[in-house]
Amino acid sequence: MEIFSVMASMSLVDMITAPLRKIAGQMNVTDKAAASLSSGALALSKSLLPIALAAGVLLAALAPCISTAAEFESAMAGVGAVSRATPAEMRELSDAARELGATTAWSAMQVAEGQKYLAMAGFSVQENVAALPAVLNMASAGATELGRAADISSDILSAFNLEAAQMPRVADTLTAAFTTSNTSLELLGETMKYVAPVAEKAGVSLEGTAAMAGLLGNVGIKGSQAGTALRAMLNGLAAPSSEAAKSMAALGVVTTDAVGNLRNPIAILGDMAKATESMGSAQKMAFTKTVFGTEAMSAVLALFDQAGAGGITEYAAQLTAAGTAAEVAARQNDNLVGDQKALGSAFESLQITIGSLFLPAMRGLAQAATWVVRGLDMIAASPVGKFLLGAAAVLSVTVIAITLLSGAVWAGTAAWAAFNVVILANPIGLIILAVVGLVAGLIALYNKCDKAREIMDYFVVGAVAVWEWIKAAASAVGDFFSILSGAGIMGVFAYYFTDIYNAAGALWDRLKSLFDIDLSESGRKLITTLADGIKSVLTAPYDLVKAGLDKVRNLLPFSDAKEGPLSSLTLSGTKIMDTLGSGIRAAAPNLHATATGALAGVAVAANLAVAPVAPAPSPLEGPAPIQANASAKGQAPVQRSGKSVIIQNLTVTLPGVQDADGFVAALQTLIAQHDGSGDESGGWD
Repeated sequence: MEIFSVMASMSLVDMITAPLRKIAGQMNVTDKAAASLSSGALALSKSLLPIALAAGVLLAALAPCISTAAEFESAMAGVGAVSRATPAEMRELSDAARELGATTAWSAMQVAEGQKYLAMAGFSVQENVAALPAVLNMASAGATELGRAADISSDILSAFNLEAAQMPRVADTLTAAFTTSNTSLELLGETMKYVAPVAEKAGVSLEGTAAMAGLLGNVGIKGSQAGTALRAMLNGLAAPSSEAAKSMAALGVVTTDAVGNLRNPIAILGDMAKATESMGSAQKMAFTKTVFGTEAMSAVLALFDQAGAGGITEYAAQLTAAGTAAEVAARQNDNLVGDQKALGSAFESLQITIGSLFLPAMRGLAQAATWVVRGLDMIAASPVGKFLLGAAAVLSVTVIAITLLSGAVWAGTAAWAAFNVVILANPIGLIILAVVGLVAGLIALYNKCDKAREIMDYFVVGAVAVWEWIKAAASAVGDFFSILSGAGIMGVFAYYFTDIYNAAGALWDRLKSLFDIDLSESGRKLITTLADGIKSVLTAPYDLVKAGLDKVRNLLPFSDAKEGPLSSLTLSGTKIMDTLGSGIRAAAPNLHATATGALAGVAVAANLAVAPVAPAPSPLEGPAPIQANASAKGQAPVQRSGKSVIIQNLTVTLPGVQDADGFVAALQTLIAQHDGSGDESGGWD
């Protein structure tokens, strides 16, 4: 063994210890910094706690405002999507909705719904904004939802090919019609759906069509029925059959002008009403059916009866009054309910104003949360995420299963303890336990003691024989009384005297047959079977728990586990140590060189610092041998200064050293010989 080997080992320890100490120091510094940061954060959180609570209360109070503003923003986004409005136009629509919502009985959300229907009807942004007040008035007058009112009015406007600027006219006409006749805005809208396109082509105005619909409503012809009848009437006037044309010509009714265009249908109806005034009811009905057909006949007769020659025109003139919708709406809302609606609309406008301030921050928060959730989704969909989720699922199921098993074991133990208490507390239970104990004792005695087994076998045989004798005696007694009741005393003597020999022989044969049966074996099997049944019932819970614990034991590394990932623990440890040893052997040459250089440097430095350098021998002299039972390699001057020894680049071989104790003893001897502190035999005092 060479001395540099020991010094190299010491150097290796120093190379590991120093970095570890540095790391430990840095960790202590980090811990202190973390503790300082934690205490600072705690102090900051305590100081900000009142502010945070106040902010939480404020946000909770403003939550309805934020929700209302978000809903209004969503509604306006729907309007913008339908109208293809630019950002500037969207601001105009939003401002109009907010203003109407704050100043009328309709909320901004409802106004936005109306704007959407108008945009769907092809209204531009400017037309939409201009038409909204009239639509709101008509909806208030008709007590109809704003969206439905906008839908009806826009459909009628388009059917009569009117400009968007004519929306106030539509609102006033419809309002005047349903407020002066037995109909409603909904029913008028249903009637117009069928008749308006045909009326516009036939030259009937909006007011004239609304007048006819209102007059028909007074007699119960409403909605789609009125629309279908009016459409059939106009078709009959525009293209009459030959028979209808002859009937109208006979009465002097002309349907076309000089250039062949259809005259105003209302004027034609007036001429017909005047021409048929003197007709009887049957003739008038026949004429009407011939001209208009069965479908429209009832509607035409109703118009004749209500309006006469100029009644439709007069009623249509009443529907042209401007401002009708606004006037009716004002009257409709001039009450407490209307005031409450106005208050609700104003409050909603306030909520939108306040909530809109928080919408950008809330949108940013929602988008950030969406990004995080999508990231989690990507992680969960990745192989690593699937593995972690699967492991978590397996762990959860395992924990649940162990919990359930523990609960089941506990419940079983508790139930068994309760069963024991009940059994011990009940006299019948005590008797059952006594019987079970007696049977178990007899079984144990039968299995362990030959003498007891022999006695039990004889007992079984004797019991069977006695039972058979009792059965035979009972049969004989029954026969005796049967014969006695039938044949009397003499018959009994005759019966038994003649058959006594046969009966005795039969009895003897039966007794002999009993001894031919191995009753002892049957009794033994009976008792053994009973004992096995009781044992299986009593030990089943124990076996179940034991099997589960054995399974867990097989997985635990008390030495090598019997199964599972720890079953090759010893082999793994052996392989680790073999690998570590191979690495050390592979690094030994480099370690040797490093240690040699380090020792040389230490020796030179020590010689220069403590004692003068001895003159080195010339190369011709060769290495100076060192005595004291050690052979020296190379050149190593040795000087003594007090009790210290200075070695310069000394490499010493100690022959005969086998272990660490031998190395220490040989090294002490060598130092003592050169130092003079010991005798020639070596050793330190």
